[in-house]
Amino acid sequence: MNQQLTDPDEDALHDLLRNAEDSGADYYAVLNVPRTASTAAINDAYKRLSRVFHPDRHTAAEQRQWAQRHFHGIQRAHEVLSDDATRAA
Repeated sequence: MNQQLTDPDEDALHDLLRNAEDSGADYYAVLNVPRTASTAAINDAYKRLSRVFHPDRHTAAEQRQWAQRHFHGIQRAHEVLSDDATRAA
């Protein structure tokens, strides 16, 4: 089943991800969680965003590429923030 990007906050998420990428990747902003977020909150945000931006959810080539760029940023943010050692750095 092909689900297009229909989240009402799609534009806000797009802007947030683009700004975070441009500003040296504020990973908390990428996942839209506060700096005091628990690991569970970080994981929940990652799962929510990955469902929207996963490239396999989009069939049009342009949307797939767009989603893939953002998905990689979301993955990187989750990778850094879910590891206590890299999160503290």
